[in-house]
Amino acid sequence: MSTYWQFRLVDGVFTGAAFGFDPEPDAERIDRERHFGCGLWRGEVDPQRQRVDVAGTGELVDWQRPAPAATPWVTWSWDEATRDYLPVKTLLALQLERAQEVEQLLASLDLRVPRLAGEITEAIALGQPIPTESRDRLVALNELKAELRAARQAMLATDSAEALQAVVVPSIPASW
Repeated sequence: MSTYWQFRLVDGVFTGAAFGFDPEPDAERIDRERHFGCGLWRGEVDPQRQRVDVAGTGELVDWQRPAPAATPWVTWSWDEATRDYLPVKTLLALQLERAQEVEQLLASLDLRVPRLAGEITEAIALGQPIPTESRDRLVALNELKAELRAARQAMLATDSAEALQAVVVPSIPASW
């Protein structure tokens, strides 16, 4: 069986379209299968890693496709071992990931506020002294939230991945 791969005549890049024939077809049939502006290469190729040198020898040559477009969240790095581009998170993406972790901690602290505020409000409504433990825990909770917000701001202000990893995130005490 013969395999024919289509490539663009302008740059020799394979289109990905291939045709297999058994038995070998005549030239007229081969020409009918060819798309306009394309040539055909007989044999096995790796369309992701090879192209036809249309401007020079007309032979197969190694080829590195253009990198995908970068976004604010990812850039691309060529990996010789896989002969392909690998995604690399940008600093912005790394910052947002770490900031999201802090947001989750802040949200979990927010879930603790209603109970403590309720205990304090109930005591005030009943004319009783404010429970010291509830007040102290609410003050500590708000201080921790302020530290977390400061850590989040520090993360977003970093100018390198190393500096980002160096930002220390306060943890919620296990006793809470």
